[in-house]
Amino acid sequence: MFTKPASEDLGAENISVSQPAIRTHEVIPEELIRARLEQSEEMREFYIQMWLQNPELAKQGGAKVQSLLTRLEVEDVAITQALHVPVCSQDEKTEVAE
Repeated sequence: MFTKPASEDLGAENISVSQPAIRTHEVIPEELIRARLEQSEEMREFYIQMWLQNPELAKQGGAKVQSLLTRLEVEDVAITQALHVPVCSQDEKTEVAE
């Protein structure tokens, strides 16, 4: 199980400047963690598809987005080569989609 400090639940008004915060932990249920991880993965996939379909938008995301998309292309090529499937470039993918 994962835990988080219960002090995170306290609002700023509950903590006195002169008193140190008491750190206790509460258990976060595994089901909740798995649900949040799945939701994060769905959001990640959504944004990746959005950036792949709209390269101008991806450019606005800066170097971090470009790095992510580049890594995905490298992984895609590696998987494709492992499966012995012909690889097409991003431009060819765009042409096929149109």
